[in-house]
Amino acid sequence: MRFIRNAVFACIAGMCLMCAPVHAETPSLEVNIPVTCSDKNAHTFTISSNDAPLPEKTEMTLNNSQGNFTVILSEPKNYHYAITDDQKDTYEVSVLVTTDKSGKLSSELTATKDGKYKKDIIYSYDGSKPEELGKKTSTKKPEPVKKKKTSVINDGSMLEELGKKTPTRKPKPVKKKKTSVVNTGDPTEIAKWCAGLGISAVLAITLLKKVKNNEK
Repeated sequence: MRFIRNAVFACIAGMCLMCAPVHAETPSLEVNIPVTCSDKNAHTFTISSNDAPLPEKTEMTLNNSQGNFTVILSEPKNYHYAITDDQKDTYEVSVLVTTDKSGKLSSELTATKDGKYKKDIIYSYDGSKPEELGKKTSTKKPEPVKKKKTSVINDGSMLEELGKKTPTRKPKPVKKKKTSVVNTGDPTEIAKWCAGLGISAVLAITLLKKVKNNEK
């Protein structure tokens, strides 16, 4: 009788165990929130939240390096965090967790600072504001100012050149005006003319005398 009773009890216990509800394991997602410090001096960063799970370590110290706050999230919703440095400079971080048809979780991280969207969480203490993770900001040297060349024109004015050389104009040669001298005649010809005139005068006087003598 005792054997039968033990066997019945074992069967009932086995049936109860088979009918007990089996709870599926709740999926979880590990999310890294990266923080970059671009200063050679060490700074302490703190993560806080009012409605989201916090990581095991809520503080970390960085200098010229990058670290991560790792949180474990299991529900598809929006989680909000605040990351603050030792100078009270704060980034507001939002982690949106979604699930696909197969139940797999995925996350999307966004950050804002002073109401402006930021691609990465970067703390810079040298006055620069890098926007991309790991991107070095380079200071460009000012380009030297090119001096404008000037050329002198023959009238004394200055002509500015823009990229091209202006040829120097050669002065035009001044044409000399030819002066013509009135030809007053050859001295020999004048002498001949005077001699002829004298001979003519002598002949005229001689003829006049003959005419007067004939009249007498």
